[in-house]
Amino acid sequence: MTAGFPATIFLLLFISFSVHAEFQKIKFKNCKSLFNIKNVEVNGCVDTPQRHCAFRRGTTPHLRIEFVPTRTTETLETTVRAKIAGGVIVSFNLEQKDPCKGGNLTCPLKEGKTYYYEQGVSILEEYPQACLIIFLKKLCEIYESK
Repeated sequence: MTAGFPATIFLLLFISFSVHAEFQKIKFKNCKSLFNIKNVEVNGCVDTPQRHCAFRRGTTPHLRIEFVPTRTTETLETTVRAKIAGGVIVSFNLEQKDPCKGGNLTCPLKEGKTYYYEQGVSILEEYPQACLIIFLKKLCEIYESK
């Protein structure tokens, strides 16, 4: 029997008006991931008291995640969503959702090896002020033996 198992990394980022050029570590929440997340960094980030990052509209900040798969991984999918007023979730369009095809990773990812995933996210001028959530979703097949 096979079943899909999503593992999601949530990063809460706040879109605003300030920017720095260098990567800096940010706090993150690792939710049921099959990866051991070592570090998360963004450029264009300014710390805020709410543990979020502030970004300037009209920029393309980059996210860098250092992680170690806990098993060999054949596929990855990246989605970006924003939580706007009233809790409505809106999806962003990414040019390439599979970091193994158009990104800096080559699948399969090997268990126990350290990888660095990097993705830019365009913050367009017309975007409303919002809380941005970035998901790195791992889908795998789970085989059950009887």
